[in-house]
Amino acid sequence: MILCDSPPEFDTDEDRNYFIVTLRQHEGFRTNGDEKKKMDVPVNVPVNVPVNVPVSRREKLKEIVADNPSVTAYELAAIFSVTTKTIKRDLIMLKKTGQLKRVGSDKTGHWEIVE
Repeated sequence: MILCDSPPEFDTDEDRNYFIVTLRQHEGFRTNGDEKKKMDVPVNVPVNVPVNVPVSRREKLKEIVADNPSVTAYELAAIFSVTTKTIKRDLIMLKKTGQLKRVGSDKTGHWEIVE
Protein backbone atom coordinates (compact mmCIF):
# COMPACT_ATOMS: atom_id res chain seq x y z
CA MET A 1 0.00 0.00 0.00
CA ILE A 2 1.37 3.40 -1.01
CA LEU A 3 0.37 6.32 1.14
CA CYS A 4 -0.01 9.84 -0.16
CA ASP A 5 2.64 12.41 0.79
CA SER A 6 0.08 15.12 1.51
CA PRO A 7 -3.45 15.18 2.92
CA PRO A 8 -6.49 16.23 0.82
CA GLU A 9 -6.95 19.97 0.35
CA PHE A 10 -10.42 21.48 0.74
CA ASP A 11 -11.51 24.79 -0.77
CA THR A 12 -14.82 26.67 -0.85
CA ASP A 13 -16.21 30.17 -1.41
CA GLU A 14 -17.29 32.49 1.42
CA ASP A 15 -20.97 31.49 1.11
CA ARG A 16 -20.04 27.82 0.96
CA ASN A 17 -22.01 27.30 -2.25
CA TYR A 18 -19.54 24.67 -3.42
CA PHE A 19 -16.42 22.88 -2.33
CA ILE A 20 -13.44 21.47 -4.16
CA VAL A 21 -11.32 18.62 -2.87
CA THR A 22 -7.81 18.22 -4.25
CA LEU A 23 -6.22 14.81 -3.86
CA ARG A 24 -2.53 14.64 -4.60
CA GLN A 25 -1.31 11.54 -6.39
CA HIS A 26 1.60 9.71 -4.81
CA GLU A 27 4.75 9.83 -6.89
CA GLY A 28 4.82 6.00 -6.95
CA PHE A 29 1.62 5.93 -9.02
CA ARG A 30 3.06 8.21 -11.68
CA THR A 31 6.29 6.36 -12.31
CA ASN A 32 7.42 2.78 -12.39
CA GLY A 33 10.94 2.99 -10.99
CA ASP A 34 12.82 5.45 -13.17
CA GLU A 35 10.59 4.99 -16.22
CA LYS A 36 7.30 6.75 -16.86
CA LYS A 37 4.33 4.45 -17.39
CA LYS A 38 3.38 4.37 -21.04
CA MET A 39 -0.18 4.51 -22.24
CA ASP A 40 -0.91 1.98 -25.00
CA VAL A 41 -4.07 3.77 -26.07
CA PRO A 42 -3.59 6.55 -28.63
CA VAL A 43 -5.20 9.91 -28.01
CA ASN A 44 -7.47 9.64 -31.07
CA VAL A 45 -9.13 6.28 -30.28
CA PRO A 46 -12.73 7.49 -30.82
CA VAL A 47 -11.74 8.76 -34.26
CA ASN A 48 -9.93 5.57 -35.31
CA VAL A 49 -12.32 2.95 -33.91
CA PRO A 50 -15.02 3.20 -36.62
CA VAL A 51 -12.39 2.88 -39.35
CA ASN A 52 -10.97 -0.30 -37.83
CA VAL A 53 -14.31 -2.05 -37.25
CA PRO A 54 -14.52 -5.35 -39.08
CA VAL A 55 -16.89 -5.11 -42.02
CA SER A 56 -18.06 -8.65 -41.31
CA ARG A 57 -19.54 -7.55 -37.97
CA ARG A 58 -21.56 -4.82 -39.65
CA GLU A 59 -22.77 -7.25 -42.30
CA LYS A 60 -23.73 -9.80 -39.64
CA LEU A 61 -25.42 -6.99 -37.69
CA LYS A 62 -27.53 -6.17 -40.76
CA GLU A 63 -28.52 -9.85 -41.09
CA ILE A 64 -29.62 -9.98 -37.44
CA VAL A 65 -31.61 -6.75 -37.81
CA ALA A 66 -33.26 -8.13 -40.94
CA ASP A 67 -34.35 -11.23 -38.99
CA ASN A 68 -35.39 -9.28 -35.87
CA PRO A 69 -36.10 -5.58 -36.57
CA SER A 70 -36.90 -4.83 -32.93
CA VAL A 71 -33.55 -6.10 -31.61
CA THR A 72 -31.94 -3.76 -29.09
CA ALA A 73 -28.36 -2.49 -28.89
CA TYR A 74 -28.01 -4.36 -25.59
CA GLU A 75 -29.02 -7.65 -27.26
CA LEU A 76 -26.68 -7.01 -30.19
CA ALA A 77 -23.81 -6.28 -27.80
CA ALA A 78 -24.43 -9.63 -26.07
CA ILE A 79 -24.51 -11.47 -29.41
CA PHE A 80 -21.20 -9.95 -30.57
CA SER A 81 -19.55 -9.93 -27.12
CA VAL A 82 -18.81 -6.20 -27.35
CA THR A 83 -20.02 -3.17 -25.42
CA THR A 84 -23.26 -1.37 -26.21
CA LYS A 85 -21.14 1.68 -27.05
CA THR A 86 -19.43 -0.32 -29.80
CA ILE A 87 -22.76 -1.51 -31.21
CA LYS A 88 -24.18 2.01 -31.10
CA ARG A 89 -21.13 3.23 -33.02
CA ASP A 90 -21.75 0.52 -35.64
CA LEU A 91 -25.45 1.44 -35.87
CA ILE A 92 -24.59 5.12 -36.31
CA MET A 93 -22.14 4.24 -39.09
CA LEU A 94 -24.75 2.09 -40.85
CA LYS A 95 -27.29 4.93 -40.55
CA LYS A 96 -24.78 7.50 -41.87
CA THR A 97 -23.98 5.33 -44.88
CA GLY A 98 -27.68 4.89 -45.61
CA GLN A 99 -27.76 1.13 -45.02
CA LEU A 100 -30.01 1.20 -41.97
CA LYS A 101 -32.71 3.44 -40.55
CA ARG A 102 -34.66 3.61 -37.33
CA VAL A 103 -38.46 3.87 -37.59
CA GLY A 104 -40.32 5.10 -34.53
CA SER A 105 -39.02 5.83 -31.06
CA ASP A 106 -36.01 4.29 -29.39
CA LYS A 107 -38.26 2.36 -27.04
CA THR A 108 -41.03 1.08 -29.33
CA GLY A 109 -39.52 1.54 -32.81
CA HIS A 110 -37.76 -0.90 -35.09
CA TRP A 111 -34.90 -1.05 -37.59
CA GLU A 112 -35.26 -1.20 -41.35
CA ILE A 113 -32.60 -2.24 -43.81
CA VAL A 114 -32.33 0.31 -46.64
CA GLU A 115 -31.83 -1.34 -50.03
